[in-house]
Amino acid sequence: MAIPSERSHSQYFQQLDSTAKARYLEKLRILGNIEDPYVRSGVSGTNVEWYDWPNVDFPDIYSYLIAAPSPCTKEELKAYKSMDGYKYVTNGWIENVEVVATPARPSTVLVCARVRHSQRITATPLKPWVAVEQSGVVVCAHCDCMAGLGEACSHIAAVLFALEANTQVKKSMSCTSLPCTWLPPSFQSVTVWLKSNNMGMCT
Repeated sequence: MAIPSERSHSQYFQQLDSTAKARYLEKLRILGNIEDPYVRSGVSGTNVEWYDWPNVDFPDIYSYLIAAPSPCTKEELKAYKSMDGYKYVTNGWIENVEVVATPARPSTVLVCARVRHSQRITATPLKPWVAVEQSGVVVCAHCDCMAGLGEACSHIAAVLFALEANTQVKKSMSCTSLPCTWLPPSFQSVTVWLKSNNMGMCT
């Protein structure tokens, strides 16, 4: 499949420099040349219910944020500040989490979310997205914040910690509480940040 022309990409993409554009297009190519997640129509694909979200555990988060080589610097990421992402989840600043399947990579999903500013309530929420394999391995990520080009900002970390929280919820539930095995649980049985989730795309 050919890479879409720049006209099919978002306004955010258009304002990136040539190096950042090339890296952004490379991430979309890795995911099967999916549509730019920041395009208003969003990424087409089947929505994934919360009980089928990737099983992200803390080692997966550590591996991506700290131990993995940065695609930008090719050096070890010391993204300790990204651990602030955990606070975004516990304080309820992450919302509109949506997980969408990527047809070209059946084992990978695209996770979009909005992260509110903790100090600027009225500011436009940031819109990180993360591609994660069902096993929990992070394929790539992006955020429209100033540090987003480094692919390891606190907002990306927040998405990963939200997935990790969902994994812990699933582990804590008995088999009779899971869908298709007994009665499907309501969203009231999930964590607080999931209860207020509007399930919207990052547009």
